[in-house]
Amino acid sequence: MDRKDIEWKAEELIVRVEGINQWIYENPKTDPNMYEMTECLMEFGNICALYKKSIFDEELAKGNKISEYDIIKMGNLPRLETQIRKMMKLRGLIPLNRNEEVNSEFSLKDANHGFEIIDSEYFSQNKDAADFLKDIHYLAITGGFTGEDTLGKENFEEKKYIFSKIAAIHLYVWQESKKDLNFSYENVGEYRQVRDGFERLKGMFEEYGVYHYEGGDSIDKMFEEVKQYSKPQMMEELDNNTYNFSM
Repeated sequence: MDRKDIEWKAEELIVRVEGINQWIYENPKTDPNMYEMTECLMEFGNICALYKKSIFDEELAKGNKISEYDIIKMGNLPRLETQIRKMMKLRGLIPLNRNEEVNSEFSLKDANHGFEIIDSEYFSQNKDAADFLKDIHYLAITGGFTGEDTLGKENFEEKKYIFSKIAAIHLYVWQESKKDLNFSYENVGEYRQVRDGFERLKGMFEEYGVYHYEGGDSIDKMFEEVKQYSKPQMMEELDNNTYNFSM
């Protein structure tokens, strides 16, 4: 992809995440939108990967070497990463800076080394979900995210969609189980789509030689938790059925 096109993708995401951050700031007593956060973080990782390929190709052509850790300093990525980190701070995934001010309606708790972090009930109770999102961010800023540069655009879009859906369903079953101790997840079509899409992704990763995907065990555990809230008869009904993924 042309560098200008990558920069434009980054600018579009900056505007989107700025809007999300403004909404969170004005609505502090809300649960995270896991679909939206996953999608934005994965698109951030994808843009970093596209920058990496573009820059590496240019530098190698000149006979130069560049570190993967330098990618995040390039172009408009510092501005984008600032907004991504702000979103993560406002949702309680990473600590605030010292003396950083936030809406007084946010509930704060102590983090390590004298820092404070916004208290998120969902992430406090669901470490795997928090680890999943933080791993996407880490892979993005260290040049290790697998995006469309490796998988192609269509496959990356499928990956982003399936991972975002798993995260969204996980949040949904957590929210509903708080309201009703006997809650069970019964959306057969959605579950089949995600289950078969996830299996296809794992096969695709193997085909492309991808041995670590963001979240790793964390997103596997999130999906297993969704299964635990599903009715046994729904699982039996799905055993011999498959879903052909299409967006």
